[in-house]
Amino acid sequence: MPRTTVINMVYALDTNCLLRWLIRDLPEQAAVIDRVLERHRAKVADLAIVELVWVMTSYYELSQEVIAESVEKIITHESISANQRFFTKVLEKYRRLKGVSFVDLCLAYHAENSDVQLLTFDKTLAKKLPDLAELATGKDGL
Repeated sequence: MPRTTVINMVYALDTNCLLRWLIRDLPEQAAVIDRVLERHRAKVADLAIVELVWVMTSYYELSQEVIAESVEKIITHESISANQRFFTKVLEKYRRLKGVSFVDLCLAYHAENSDVQLLTFDKTLAKKLPDLAELATGKDGL
């Protein structure tokens, strides 16, 4: 049986929906998401945002600032429910730190939110975020 349109329906948006809405390279698909956000509420999983940033970086080769603005557009949109507190923290560092990936920042802040320190072999991450990440060196019994 087909679904009927229900006002106040809540949808989960996947990465592709977010890409089409932000990049607008397929106007018909972007318009669908525009209509959804005008009429309904949407939720966006953390993983969809992380994947979105990876695609915008690797495939579209967009600048860090354009990507940060895109994530901000998602997390502050009145019809979208997303992990605004978490991604605001990540974006603050993402905009300031060069050479640290968005994914690594997410992992570091996830560790912080779990009251643990991130163990990493990434020297740049450990150097730039010493309060959140520890370099795995093999000393101290590691």
